[in-house]
Amino acid sequence: EEITFDNQQFQDELDAETIYNMMEDDIIPKFYKTGNDAIPNEWIRYIKNSTAGICHEFTMKRMLDQYSSSYYAPLAKRAVAIKADNCSMAGEIAEWKAKLHKHWDGIIVKSVKVPDSSERALRFGEAFKVEVKLDCGELSPDDIGLEIVFGERNGNRMEDIAYAKPLVFKGVQKGLASFKGEHEIDHAGVLDYAIRVFPKNSLLANKQETRLLRYI
Repeated sequence: EEITFDNQQFQDELDAETIYNMMEDDIIPKFYKTGNDAIPNEWIRYIKNSTAGICHEFTMKRMLDQYSSSYYAPLAKRAVAIKADNCSMAGEIAEWKAKLHKHWDGIIVKSVKVPDSSERALRFGEAFKVEVKLDCGELSPDDIGLEIVFGERNGNRMEDIAYAKPLVFKGVQKGLASFKGEHEIDHAGVLDYAIRVFPKNSLLANKQETRLLRYI
């Protein structure tokens, strides 16, 4: 049977065959093979090794430590910064957001250069080069972030974004801001891509905060 990435039935059969082989060749023999003491020692060794390897990742302490370092501590630090100097940082963010909402639609895409996938598919490990030129209008290039996102292709649609890579601002020539990126293809399979534009400011808690986003 011809193997294609659009053949979901084939993928399901492949996954099922892999699981059945694992059960038949590895798990079931260990589980039912007992010694003179009627105990499946290989299976117990297998389970103990798995438990020792993963249990520390699923403790309440690990979860609380992660929440504290990733969320609670940064938010507490940000709250102090926002309230400092009579909430000057909050005022700065509000002023910047007002400017952004007023001029966001004035961003004009002048050119996009990406590999031509109609000629041939990019190979694993090959560089994906992209360049986008924008007329930023009343905004500064520093107010704008760009990234290229890769995801699984399903027919003519991109689903389940696999990863995103940033584009870097390279300068302004003839009134156009140039953003470039060069990233190796490090994910196997048939992927689709899109370029998205988002507001960028180091004072924001996250890039979704402005609720503004554009896809090229």
